[in-house]
Amino acid sequence: MKPELVHPEKGKKARKNSNEPDQDTLRMCNQLVKSISAAFNAVFGNVVDQIKKGDWVALLDADMDEITRLATKFVSKFTEVNAEEREKLVAPSLRALLAVLGAYCISKRSELASAPVFKLFPTTVADINEVKDMLDFDNMTADTLAIVAAMTFTIMTPNISTESREAITKLHEKFTSSYSFMNKDALNSSGAPVIYSFTNSMRKFY
Repeated sequence: MKPELVHPEKGKKARKNSNEPDQDTLRMCNQLVKSISAAFNAVFGNVVDQIKKGDWVALLDADMDEITRLATKFVSKFTEVNAEEREKLVAPSLRALLAVLGAYCISKRSELASAPVFKLFPTTVADINEVKDMLDFDNMTADTLAIVAAMTFTIMTPNISTESREAITKLHEKFTSSYSFMNKDALNSSGAPVIYSFTNSMRKFY
């Protein structure tokens, strides 16, 4: 499904005195969303459709080696860091990734909280219960889930080269922009962009 990246108003009148992105930014976001969504589905399967259909998601049976392998493959599709630095991105991010995937899964089917993959870290169930209130997982699309999952690997930049850290930081900015456009600049109760408060709150999981 093509993500909704622009506000419904059209034309010059709508753009006047607005903060809507220019066409180049929209094009970039569309391309990024399509790329990340395709990568997520290729690696983890179409989790959203499987959950909606009531099917069992193979990902939920993954052990630590398997979830690490899948996460590494996913990250390799949207970063250009070397294998050593990719490992440094993946290892500390798995807890955050599982919290995000779990928050989506249990928002649709609460019984999935007992899935084997959510037992890999002793804190995962508690993490899920905290994360599920940070974003609107109930209405999350496949595209948005893919972007948020990818974002878990860009929130923190561990001991990698300066060049790679700068690249990951720029990628994170593109992910947050894409999320904001898809969700029409959703704000939290304090009036701040929800994706920024999400990012700040997620730092505790690394």
